Amino acid sequence: LTLGHLRGARARAQETGSLSNMQQHVYAFASYNTDFDEFMPCFIDPHVPRVFKFPEAQITVYYMDCVSWWNLALWDRYSTLDPFADHFTAPAELEADHALLPWMRDWPRLFASYYYSRTFLADPEYWTLDGRRGRSQYRAVRTTEVVYPSAKGFLLERWSYNQGHTMVPLAFVDGSVRREQREALHPGLPDGAGDPDIGPTEHRNVPSLHTINGVRGRDLR
Repeated sequence: LTLGHLRGARARAQETGSLSNMQQHVYAFASYNTDFDEFMPCFIDPHVPRVFKFPEAQITVYYMDCVSWWNLALWDRYSTLDPFADHFTAPAELEADHALLPWMRDWPRLFASYYYSRTFLADPEYWTLDGRRGRSQYRAVRTTEVVYPSAKGFLLERWSYNQGHTMVPLAFVDGSVRREQREALHPGLPDGAGDPDIGPTEHRNVPSLHTINGVRGRDLR
């Protein structure tokens, strides 16, 4: 086998592993929905950050930071692994980090590398160009409010998107996990989350995170 073949095989294995990780998370979110009357996770007070204490670290999380810290809220009830387990990280990202910084093999990864859509943390009007009024619109959102379940993503693999890959893995509200053409995805709201605690444009234009019209919108063109 050539080096190119080996790299291709490794990339395919990483993609398969990432989709498998996401499928596990889909099951966890579905269990949460069942337990909490179809609501999606929304576990931080909009006005007061929540402090998570673990032997490895103490972490302060603001409301809209749930995008990368949802693992801290779900792991103990819906996962058999700890909140810093490898399955919260895309295999390609994990391998790249270990290659760049070998000491990270023994250091806990405190956040998930699968972005959780912020559209499930605020009223759909908050995600419009002229309907955003502020934190008064922050609230938990039910999956029953989603208009296009097969076209509304709630988890997106950060590594593939940030590396500019043509295909990006997403988990959709209908329970499917699949890779979609980057060009087939709508960009998010230009102003991003609009939260002063994290910066008004953080992660702006990232598909699924700040979908125009929120859960009433769609991420696929």
